[in-house]
Formats: sequence, C-alpha cells, structure tokens
Amino acid sequence: MSTYPAILSHDANNVPIQGLWDMVSHAFVDPQAGTVLTDGNILSAPQTIQQVIQYLVMAGKGFRVTTGQVATGAANVYLGLQMAVNNLSVNVLIYNIYVSCNASTSDIRLYQGVGTTTTDADLTVSLTGNILNQVLGSATTTAIATLNGSPAAATAETVISGAGTQVMTMAASGNTTQNLLQNGSVILLPKGSQNTVATYAIEGTSGNKIAITFEWIEF
Repeated sequence: MSTYPAILSHDANNVPIQGLWDMVSHAFVDPQAGTVLTDGNILSAPQTIQQVIQYLVMAGKGFRVTTGQVATGAANVYLGLQMAVNNLSVNVLIYNIYVSCNASTSDIRLYQGVGTTTTDADLTVSLTGNILNQVLGSATTTAIATLNGSPAAATAETVISGAGTQVMTMAASGNTTQNLLQNGSVILLPKGSQNTVATYAIEGTSGNKIAITFEWIEF
C-alpha cells in the first residue's frame, strides 16, 4: 500500500476534505480540488501542518538530535545547542525544541541568526554524528552539516555571543521539560538560505544539568 488517508483541508462548513498521501511520490492528493501538493509547496495548506509533519516523518524526512544531559562546571553558565544552514537544497522546518532541566531555571532563550552562518565559539561539541532519522533504520541522512552543543562541565558561556537575535525567553521548574515551540509554532529555514537557530538555558549552581532536543523535517 503506497497511499494513506489524510485530511487535507476543511470546507466552508468545517467538514474535513479527505485526500491521500502518496508515500512513493511524497505528495498529498486532494480528490475534491483535483490538485497535488508536493514537498515543495506542501506548506500552502498550513491547516494540515501537523499531519504534514507526521507523514514526512513516515516518509523518512524527519530527524532528531539531543545534547543529552550536560552538567555545568560553574554557577550561572548557559548550556546550548545551535544549528546552522548554509545554502542547503532542502527546507528545514523545526517543529519541536525541548529543554529539560534537573533544577529550575528562569532563563531559557531562543535565538535566530538571519542571513549568516556565524556560530557560537563556546559550543564546541559537534553533534551532527548524533542526528538520527525518525524512521529507524532509514538510509536517508540529514543535510545538516553544522550542529554544535556545549561541552561537559561547561564554564565559558556566561555571556552568549554568536547566536544572532534573541526572539524568545521562557522558564522551567526543576525536573521538567519545556517545549519552546507550542500551539503549532515552527521555525522554517528556507532552502538556499544562510540562517542559524540556537537554544540556551542557564543554571545557577555548578553541576546542574540541562538537555536540549531538536526535532525537524527536511523537504
């Protein structure tokens, strides 16, 4: 079976319009409108974004990476994770950014760098080798070539630099996980562009731990 049912849209009475997802051509087919939404223009139907993500993950285009739990080596140090794209042939859409902490933090930050590939020199651990396809065993690999995180027992990042513009601040209580992208929020890094996305969290006591996880699709 190469096609699966999918809700593509809703009519004027909010009744779902049923269509098909073709796993071979990676396209949504809308039988009512007689149109095909391919990977390139699939975001023209934003009301289906969560289903778009699910089906592209099923098609082997979803990826995930985590820093794992990283402990600070001093008080009031930021731990971070930063992705950079440099004229990729695919769009990158980040749909989940999770920050987990074993102690409360009042300073979780999201940064975006537009038109640049400048990275944070204090994020010295390359995590590109840790990126996995969300289809276990898939031979499809990521196009991301730059993905850096904080080193163990980090002490250097007391002031964030090379991360771009801060666009969000959140907080979290101890032993909880905060998702920075809520209510369908996403970050789109268009193909052929130069952009960065970074997330940081600070801990006030040396030895406290932070973990940051990114989930995204490439299409």
